[in-house]
Amino acid sequence: MNHQAEYYEQKIAALNGAIFWRNRSAGLIGLGRGVLFLLTALFAIGSLTEVFTGVWAYIVPAIPLLMLIGLAAFHETFLFQQNLDLIRLKINKDQASRIARDWEKLPQARVNVPDDRFHLSKDLDLFGRASLFKILNIAQTPLGVRTLAKWVLDPAEPSEILERQAAVADLKDGVELREELQLLSQFVSEAQTDPDDLLEWASGELWLEKHSWLKWLSIFSAIGMVIVVSTFLIPNSPKMILGGIGTALFAINFFITVIFSGSIHKIFNSVGYRQRDVSIYVDLFRLSKKLNANSKMLCEIQDALSTGNKNAVIGAQKLQTIIGLAQMRRSGLMFLPYIILQFFFLIDCHTLTWLESWHKQYASRVSGWLDGLARWESLASLSNLAFHQPNWVFPKVESCDAFTATEIGHPLLSDQDRVTNDVTVGPQQTILLVTGSNMSGKSTLLRSIGLNAVLAQAGSVVCASKLQMPPVQIETSMRIGDSVSDGISFFMAELKRLRQITIEAEDLQTNPNRTLLYLLDEILQGTNSRERQIAVISVCQHLLNANAIGAISTHDLELAEADAIAKKCETVHFREFFNDGNDGKKEMSFDYVMRKGISPTTNALKLLEMVGLSKPND
Repeated sequence: MNHQAEYYEQKIAALNGAIFWRNRSAGLIGLGRGVLFLLTALFAIGSLTEVFTGVWAYIVPAIPLLMLIGLAAFHETFLFQQNLDLIRLKINKDQASRIARDWEKLPQARVNVPDDRFHLSKDLDLFGRASLFKILNIAQTPLGVRTLAKWVLDPAEPSEILERQAAVADLKDGVELREELQLLSQFVSEAQTDPDDLLEWASGELWLEKHSWLKWLSIFSAIGMVIVVSTFLIPNSPKMILGGIGTALFAINFFITVIFSGSIHKIFNSVGYRQRDVSIYVDLFRLSKKLNANSKMLCEIQDALSTGNKNAVIGAQKLQTIIGLAQMRRSGLMFLPYIILQFFFLIDCHTLTWLESWHKQYASRVSGWLDGLARWESLASLSNLAFHQPNWVFPKVESCDAFTATEIGHPLLSDQDRVTNDVTVGPQQTILLVTGSNMSGKSTLLRSIGLNAVLAQAGSVVCASKLQMPPVQIETSMRIGDSVSDGISFFMAELKRLRQITIEAEDLQTNPNRTLLYLLDEILQGTNSRERQIAVISVCQHLLNANAIGAISTHDLELAEADAIAKKCETVHFREFFNDGNDGKKEMSFDYVMRKGISPTTNALKLLEMVGLSKPND
């Protein structure tokens, strides 16, 4: 067990102990509340039956009542802290599961993968049950999840990668800060307010400006009602006339409420369904003050959220106050005062006026605030991986001829199961041809290259001791299936996919700043061996002519000797080993070590023998 896993196990043990203590204490507190309630009731009866007289009739029942109120308030705080401990426990258990690659215990975020990235996502396991996103993502807000998914799918420019790497390095050791970020973000994800609705309102037109007459009517109505009420209290005032005016104003306010309250309340709900929803954002924005902001990207995030002029903390606090007024109607205690204020003074219209005034001052910044929070969550996710994998390194993504890695491994395998190799893909006009028998490690090598290229261009550490690569667009063909709905076979589906890849490679020839990196696994299996070899050679020639770089795995050992591409191929292979088992039967094993040259062995016939399907005359 590494130090990071031990850290989480210790946190989990401590939190389990705290939760156990709180559970026992909660029972005692509940018992105490019951006893105090009973004493309050008994003493109140004693006062009513004159068991206690004089001042004691008030003091005696008041003492347990005040104690009950104090204990009830403490109990609410106690239960809230207990809930926080449960969330922290879940967070730390998830972290331990990420290190152990315990896929079933990890939460799976819902991500919409664009059609043009579907094959890449499926082939490299970017999203899904056992995926890169599962070990990466600790973002909780919807925008944070979408931002991190975009970073995974869309390669960044080298300058952006360097900025992300610097920010990740700053955040790497901030374990407690990441936990607080996850904790508060969890409340955002559970809030009823949709940040997309807030963004839509912030970028939209102001409703009250289209109904300016309503704004002035609410002002005059409120002034008129104040004058009527004030004058009514003056002796000898014309109460009949004032009552008539007040009734007329009340009727106007009532009909305005009936007609427009639905539209106004919809606006209030889009900004903040509850005051608590907005207050969580205030806490999150304020938390950014704790950032160790040395890198450019973190300084920008911190400036937007908590330290700059008109920062998110200031703006969100003002919004929190306005939403508190806007959502009075949802409070059991404040509903009656709201009804009075609405029918007498049209409080909704005045609140909307203040909200739209806030809009004019801060709305243009809302997108930047939420984007800053989303980028912080994404960087926290990348730094979390860097903390969990201290032996992984930041790659160099810069203009160069080849993808060159030392001790590269598959990021989704646990440290105990992973085998690493040195590999070079490129330069242009070359192909890395990976040969070997079934299950020997060919596909794992291709996915190791692809996944680490994805991590590199997202700004993350990579599973290698050294990695240098050019900016690339990754295209894959690994898991092609029949398309019954489209009426095409496996072979045709794969041909279409390969054609897409060659078109992408040809298009990228006009882009001097990015190269196509292709990863093709056992392609064109749906036809006979002779035609397959011709077809594969044709695909290789298209990719070579387009100056793409990449790797192809194959069982076809003759492919590397084909005249058309033999001189362009750098061949490597994986091997299998057969040993006699304890029961006298052959057992197959692999060391997953990549070796130079073409595979000297195959294992299909031996596998037939192992499963009892050897030739009948044997």
